[in-house]
Amino acid sequence: MTVDTLKELRNALDFNKQIDRIVIVRFFSHNCKSCQAVTPKFNRLARLNPNVRFIDVPITKENPDVQQHMNVFAVPFGHIYHPTAGLMEELRMSKSYWSDFEDIFYSYVNEKCDVLGFNYENPLGTKVREVSL
Repeated sequence: MTVDTLKELRNALDFNKQIDRIVIVRFFSHNCKSCQAVTPKFNRLARLNPNVRFIDVPITKENPDVQQHMNVFAVPFGHIYHPTAGLMEELRMSKSYWSDFEDIFYSYVNEKCDVLGFNYENPLGTKVREVSL
């Protein structure tokens, strides 16, 4: 699936909450050699994981708001969205970072990333000692 505007991307992400799927968003440029190099890897990942929704977002002169609002500072760049928790990861996706991206991707797909059981206030699970002043 390809979306071209910020509104289309937001609509696609909102729809995803209803279908309860992980979403991978790839931000790219048509004239970026690094983007072209990872396209076959991205497409293969999409074919091998039909239970995940993959969205392509081209960064162009016509949609600078996408780059700004989605914090895309380089291409290719990816976001991983969890259906209930929202944006979980913002990652580079070039060839040199691809294996890291794929490892993180599979941690979500294989449910090895415990999103709901994570204590965000005390992520290390250490005892918090109250100090009275």
